[in-house]
Amino acid sequence: MTVAGRRRGIGVHVLVALGVLVALVAAGPGAEPAGAATTRTYGGQPLDDVLAAAGQHARPDCGLGRDQLAAMMLAPTFSETGTPPDRAPSPMTLSRWDTQPALWAFGNPSTPYQRAFWHPGIGLWQFDSAGYWDLTAATAISTETAARQAAQVMSSRYCASTSTSVEAKMRYAWSPWYGCASGSVNCLGVYQDLSGGGPLRNVLRDNAVSRFGGMEQRSCRVSGIGDVTCYFVDPARAQGYAGFASPTGPPTPITSPFYVFEAGGREYRYWLRQDSGYDASVVASKPVRADARTSLTWTTIEGSGGALCDATTGKGACTPFGLFDIASAGPGKIRVSGWAIDPDSSSPTDVHVYVGAVGTALRADGDRPDVAAALPRYGSRHGFSAALPTAPGTYDVCAYAIDLHPPTVGNALLGCRRVTVPTGSPFGTLDAVTTDGPGRVRLTGWAVDPDTDAAVDIHVYLDGRGAANVPATVPRADVGKALPLWGSAHGFDISIGSVTAGRHQVCAYAIDRVAPGSARDLGCRSVTMPSGAPVGFLDAVVPGQASIRVAGWALDPDTAEPIDVHVYVDGAPRLAVVADRNRVDVAKAYRGWGAAHGFSTDLRPMGSGPHEVCVFAIDSAGGPNPLLGCRTVEVSGDPFGVLESVRPGPVSVKVTGWAIDPDVDGPVDVHVYVDGVGRANVRADAHRADVGTAFGGLGPGLGLSTVIGGIPAGTHEVCAYAINVGRGATQLLGCRQATVVGGSPFGFVDLVAKSGTSLRVAGWALDPDTPGPVDVHVYVDGVGTSITANRPRADIAAAFPTYGADHGFDRTLTVPAGARQACLHLYDVGAGENAFLGCYAL
Repeated sequence: MTVAGRRRGIGVHVLVALGVLVALVAAGPGAEPAGAATTRTYGGQPLDDVLAAAGQHARPDCGLGRDQLAAMMLAPTFSETGTPPDRAPSPMTLSRWDTQPALWAFGNPSTPYQRAFWHPGIGLWQFDSAGYWDLTAATAISTETAARQAAQVMSSRYCASTSTSVEAKMRYAWSPWYGCASGSVNCLGVYQDLSGGGPLRNVLRDNAVSRFGGMEQRSCRVSGIGDVTCYFVDPARAQGYAGFASPTGPPTPITSPFYVFEAGGREYRYWLRQDSGYDASVVASKPVRADARTSLTWTTIEGSGGALCDATTGKGACTPFGLFDIASAGPGKIRVSGWAIDPDSSSPTDVHVYVGAVGTALRADGDRPDVAAALPRYGSRHGFSAALPTAPGTYDVCAYAIDLHPPTVGNALLGCRRVTVPTGSPFGTLDAVTTDGPGRVRLTGWAVDPDTDAAVDIHVYLDGRGAANVPATVPRADVGKALPLWGSAHGFDISIGSVTAGRHQVCAYAIDRVAPGSARDLGCRSVTMPSGAPVGFLDAVVPGQASIRVAGWALDPDTAEPIDVHVYVDGAPRLAVVADRNRVDVAKAYRGWGAAHGFSTDLRPMGSGPHEVCVFAIDSAGGPNPLLGCRTVEVSGDPFGVLESVRPGPVSVKVTGWAIDPDVDGPVDVHVYVDGVGRANVRADAHRADVGTAFGGLGPGLGLSTVIGGIPAGTHEVCAYAINVGRGATQLLGCRQATVVGGSPFGFVDLVAKSGTSLRVAGWALDPDTPGPVDVHVYVDGVGTSITANRPRADIAAAFPTYGADHGFDRTLTVPAGARQACLHLYDVGAGENAFLGCYAL
C-alpha cells in the first residue's frame, strides 16, 4: 500500500509492479462494470479475517455496515497484488517496483547481496514502509493484523468524508491506495461485484490460502536480543497467486528467504547465508514507523553479535546443545555419558571432556533412541560414552559440545560433576544369614574391591572356624545399578552344611585383591539350627454341618519332607493326614524346608453335640509325637439340606432336593407344604451320589424327589421342612413358587398336505389338565375323523418337561378326491373348552 504524495514515485510502484491491466478500468472510476458480475476467488482465512475486522470497525452511525466495509476492504487487494479474478491474492505479496537505492543491501544496487532486498510494500493491501503504518513485514502479511489496519483506515476515512455521495465517500476511503485513488483501477466496479447491499457475493473461498500466505511462525534466539517470535518469509512458499515471485518480473530483485521480527520498537530482517548462499548473513533494521528509504541500517553477521538461530528448525547461528547424563567413578576410571547436537550440521558433534585439567576428545555418534524420540528430526546418532582412566582422587568433570558452525559461534557447556575415584579396602554388605534346611546355613550379600572390577573372595567363619572360601561372582542387579563401572557380578550366595543343632555365630570377610587395602569384615549374624521333635501349630477347628474342619501346619526339623499328622476326636483316633499343603508363611520362617508343610481336612460325618479335637505331629525318626493343640467345638444337631427345585406339571408339582440329620445315619423325613397346607410327608431316600460323596459315610440315599398331585391351576408357594431327630429342631429347607397351568388344550399344526385321495396332517397337542394324550378331530368338508396325539416329540418334552414327549400326531387319512377344506379341533379334558387349531384349503 502507498500513501499518495508521501514520496515521489511511491504511489505508482504497486500497480505497475503487479501488472494490473489498464483495460480493467476503461469504464472509468465509479462506473458499473459492463456485462455480468465477475466472480472472484479469495483465501479462506484471509476472508474470515476481513469479515472479522469489518465487524469490529463497522460504523452504522454513518451508514457503513459490516458487509459494505468488507467489500470495500476486498476491492483494492486484487489490483494491489496484481491477482486475476480466478486466483486468490497471496498475503505474502511483495512489491518490486520501488527502485530507490536505499532498499538494496547497504544502499547499493550493485552490492554482491542483490537479493537481500528490503521490499517496502507487503501483503494484500501493500502497506508501505513509509513511516505511516505500525506494521512489520510479518504483521503486514498476516491478514489477521493487516485486515484490522485496513478496516480501521477505510472506516475512519469513509465516515470522515463530508461528501453526501456514497461513491465519493468510498473514493476518499480508498485514497491511500494509488490504483483506486487515481482511477487507474475500477475499485468501485469491483466493490459492486462483491456487494449487493447484503452479505458478500460472487466470492469463492480457497481454503488452501491461510492468513500467513505461506509465511511460517518460528522461535528464534538472537544474540544481544534474546528469544523472540520470528517469522520466516520464503517467496517460493507463497500461497495463492504468486506472480510477484517471478524472477523475470519487475525491475527490483525478488528477495531471498528472510526472517522478520520486532524487538525494541525496531523491525529486523535477517537473510541467513544458508538461505541466500552468500558468504555472510545480512541483517537490516529500522524503527517500525520509520521510512525504510531513509532509516535502514545494514550489517553482515558471521559468528558474532546479532547472530540469529532458528530454534524451531535448528538453522542459523545455533550453538550446540545436549546433556551430560552420567559421570560416575569406577575402579581406576571415570565413566562419562550424554548426548550433544549441533543444529547447524547433520554431522556428529565433538565433545571434549575434562577430568580436572586433562581433556579427552570424544565423538557424539553413539545410538540414543531416547534423543531421537524427543528430537526426531535430528536422528539418534548423537550419544557419547567412555570410560576414562583416572588415578584415585576427587575431580571436577566437565563436558563441552564443540560448535561445528564455521566460523565458530560458541562451544556449549553440557555440565559438570564432582566425582571421587575410590581406593582402599573392599566394601559390601552381609545381607542375611538364615537356615537353609536340615543342617545347613545360607549367607547372602555382596562385596567390591574399589581398585578392581574383578571378583573378591568371601571367607566364611562358623563359630570362629573357617567354613567356606567362595568368590563373589553372583549377579546382583542392584549393585550393578549403583556401581555400573564395577558391573553386577559381585554378589555371593553361600550354603554351609553339617551345621549342628543349636545357636551359632556366622561371620563373613571380603578379602582385598589389590593394594592398598586389607580384608574387610562384612558382619556377623546369629542363627539357630532347629532339631529334635516336630514343631507346628493347630490353626483352626471349625464346626460345620455334620462336620468339623481342622487346619494347621507341622514340620520335622530333621527332614524337609512332609510328615504325618494324626487327628483324635473325643480321645479316639479319627484320621491320619499328610501335612503337605503349600504354606508360604512356613517356608519364609523355615527357609530351606520348603512350603509343603500345611494340612486342612474335614471330619465327617460328625454327630451333634460337643467334641474335643486334638492333633499330633508324628516324628519322622520315631521320637516323641508332640501335641499341636486341642479344641472343643459344638456340632449342631439341626437337620440341613436344600430345596433345589419345584417344577409344575399337569395338576401337580415335582419337588426335588436333599436332607441330612447329623443324629441319623440314614434318610430323614421331609414335610412338604403347598400354600401353607401340608400335602406330603416323604422320606428323603432318593439316590444322590453327589451328596453322599460330600458327606462321606452317610451313603447316597439322601435325596428328596416326589410328585404332589391335585394342585389346581395357578401360582402356588411350595415349602419343605427337614424333620429333626434327636438333638436340634426341625429346619426349613426352602420355599419356591410354581405356576401350574390349567384350562383349554393347545397345540400347533405343522403340516396339512393332500395328494389325490390321501390327506396327511401332522403337529402336536397338549391339555394342561393331564399328562395323557389329547384327541384331535379332523373335519374334511364337514365330515369328522378322530385321531390321538400320542406320538413321541422330543421338542415338546424339552419345552414341557413335566408332560412328557407323547403328544405328537402324524396321520394320513383317505378323503374324497374333490375335498376342498380340512379343519382341526382339540377336545378338552377337565377344566377349559375345546380348542380350534385352524382350517386349511386343500
